[in-house]
Amino acid sequence: MKDLLRNAGVILPSIVLLAGCSGADSTEDPSAISSVSEKASFPSGNGCTSSQQSTIRSDETLAQAYLDAIGNQAFNVLFNTTPNSTQRLNQNFRPGPIENYFVFNTYNAIRFNLSSTGYFCRTATHSDCTGDFSTAYARTDKASSQVRLCPSYFTLARVSRARVLIHEASHQNRNSESGVGTDDGYRPEEYQFPSVHNAFGYEFYSNLCYDGLCWP
Repeated sequence: MKDLLRNAGVILPSIVLLAGCSGADSTEDPSAISSVSEKASFPSGNGCTSSQQSTIRSDETLAQAYLDAIGNQAFNVLFNTTPNSTQRLNQNFRPGPIENYFVFNTYNAIRFNLSSTGYFCRTATHSDCTGDFSTAYARTDKASSQVRLCPSYFTLARVSRARVLIHEASHQNRNSESGVGTDDGYRPEEYQFPSVHNAFGYEFYSNLCYDGLCWP
C-alpha cells in the first residue's frame, strides 16, 4: 500500500517512534519530552535572550513530536478511515479524496521547513508586532524561513506555542496554488478556513494525532 502511495505522488513522512508521544492522552504534560531540539537556529541579530532560546528549542521539540505522531497515523487516516478521522480532516481542511494526500504531504514539508527555520525575537514596539500586527503571536514572510516571534508568543502555553511554530512553518511551503505557501485567510483573495491552503488548519490539527484524537 505504501508503494501505491508513492506511485500516486504521495510522500508519507518517515515513521519515528517517540516514547510517551504518539497516542498520548491530551492531558499529558508536554514537558515529559526530555530531549530538546538542537535544530532551532538563531541567526545573528535574533534578539532572543538565553531564556527565550531555551523556550523556543523546547517548543520546537514538541512541534516535532506532533509532526512525528501525524506521520505515524498518516496511513491509517488515509486508508483505514473512520467517522472520527474523516470529521477531523473535514473540520480543519475540508479535503476531497485527492486533497487528503495534499494535507499529509504538506505536513511532510512543514517538518522540513521546521528544521531550517531561523527565529527572531521582537519587542512590543517593533513593526512586526504593531499596527495591523498588534495581535500577532508571530510572523513569517512566505518567501522566508525566518520566523519573528512577538512578546505575546511567550505568554502562551507550551502546546499553543508549538502549534504556532507549525502554523508559521506552513507559510514557508511552496505548494499552494499561488506557489508561495499557506495563507491565513484574513482577506477575500486568501483561502478561507477550512482549506488545505490555510495555515490555521495545519495549526489546529497538528496536535490531534499526538493526543490520540485523529484516529480512530
